[in-house]
Amino acid sequence: MVFATTLHRLASVTLAAAAVSFASASDAIAQTLNGAGASFPAPLYQRYFNEYKKATGVTVNYNSVGSGAGIRQFIAGTVDFGASDEPPTAQERQQMNRGVVLVPTAGGAVAVVYNLPGYTGQMRIPRATLPKIFSGDITNWKQVNSALPDRRIIPIVRADSSGTTAIFASHLGAVDANFRSKVGTSKAPNWPAGFQKGEKNDGVAALVSRTPGAIGYVQDTYARQNKIPTAFVQNKAGTFVEPSLAEANKALSRRPFQPRLYR
Repeated sequence: MVFATTLHRLASVTLAAAAVSFASASDAIAQTLNGAGASFPAPLYQRYFNEYKKATGVTVNYNSVGSGAGIRQFIAGTVDFGASDEPPTAQERQQMNRGVVLVPTAGGAVAVVYNLPGYTGQMRIPRATLPKIFSGDITNWKQVNSALPDRRIIPIVRADSSGTTAIFASHLGAVDANFRSKVGTSKAPNWPAGFQKGEKNDGVAALVSRTPGAIGYVQDTYARQNKIPTAFVQNKAGTFVEPSLAEANKALSRRPFQPRLYR
């Protein structure tokens, strides 16, 4: 989700064309634009903006600081556009005094990643088990599956206010009422004491990579770029699903978009 001011600049982002156009009220094209926000779509945005510069000469700077920070910077007026995996709340939109348009730009999978030395099988995590891991109720890999090593689980979560976290925590909260009440489903949940934390998707990926016994969650691109194993997670139908592009496309194809955008 990208949001941009409407009073001084108009933003139009189309996923199919992978193009972003910005114009001032006088129709003059700005030569440099600055944005900040979600790390989830940052690899795709870099591709968008590189191709857009080649086509137009316009430089688009994007600072991958996390959804919460992107919203705060947009409210403060220090960037021309922001990006968040979670749409701004009604209260946040009221603080966007320059006006705002919300545009869906990208979708993808949140992958459960892990570092379990000595295990070379296909990790399958039951639907009811995942919320218990991230609420601190399951603490050993043998509790996930008796065939796994006897090793302490080290959950790694986001340190910053994160749309990726909101997506992941919302899923866990929908599965498990205890997780929903104990941890919460916001961009910055009440994680149990002792969980390790990393900044942004790349920080979580790096921390999981170097921490034996770790489990975390990242946008799938970061898992593939860092060659971190991803778990198959059981869905409501009982099928264990891989966080692949094909599976993400299946899910997105069934996701209706709102007929109008917030303004």
